[in-house]
Amino acid sequence: CFATGLAYLGPQLVYSAPEARAIYRFDSIAPGDKANATPLAGIPWTVGYLDGNAGSALFASPGPMLPVDGGFFVTDNENHRIRFVSQ
Repeated sequence: CFATGLAYLGPQLVYSAPEARAIYRFDSIAPGDKANATPLAGIPWTVGYLDGNAGSALFASPGPMLPVDGGFFVTDNENHRIRFVSQ
């Protein structure tokens, strides 16, 4: 799947993956490291709309992100929403 949003949040680099229906964080972004990613928000490959904690929230098509203090805003294109993900 491809990323449509990318944001640097302090020590974390996060990206949105609309095909996977979730937002991921890179476990390591050090030069030369393999880019392993784990879900940060949303349930991978599960389409829907549900606000909640990171492990239960649902997205239809997460897209571009805007980092702000305490988290980031992310577009959820197919749900026609702008959502907030707290850190």
